[in-house]
Amino acid sequence: RGRPVPFSLRDGREIGLRGRIDRIDQHRETGQWVLLDYKSSDAGKPPDKMHRRQGAWVDLQLPLYRHLARQLGVDGDVLMGYVVLPRDSKGVEELIADWTAEDLGEADAKAREVGNLILDGVFWPPVYPPPEYSEDLAAICQDNIYARRGTE
Repeated sequence: RGRPVPFSLRDGREIGLRGRIDRIDQHRETGQWVLLDYKSSDAGKPPDKMHRRQGAWVDLQLPLYRHLARQLGVDGDVLMGYVVLPRDSKGVEELIADWTAEDLGEADAKAREVGNLILDGVFWPPVYPPPEYSEDLAAICQDNIYARRGTE
């Protein structure tokens, strides 16, 4: 699993990022890098729909992959996205995010905000409704079994 990759926060603090990137490709002629995450689903959602809600970052997986990949020698502008793997192999598709440098800067700022909150021990209030990626686990977690106070 490797060592955590340092991610700088405020006041000289840092957290360690860990993760496993499913696939890293480099175009033979252009040198362009792409970081890919495999998604087993019959209908893939574009990365931006999974990572942002009304323009706000709610999932930082792909943007944080950039920091992990740098430790592996991946440099320059990096594309990120999903490879959707449905049951029917004819439906396999690649969904690449079209984030700008400004978008990714906002993602890094959100990651720093979250990292600072974690180190400060602030874990409240919970996000409601939960991010879309958690729908796969909603039945196990019994989401929406009872109404949440203040959300009716």
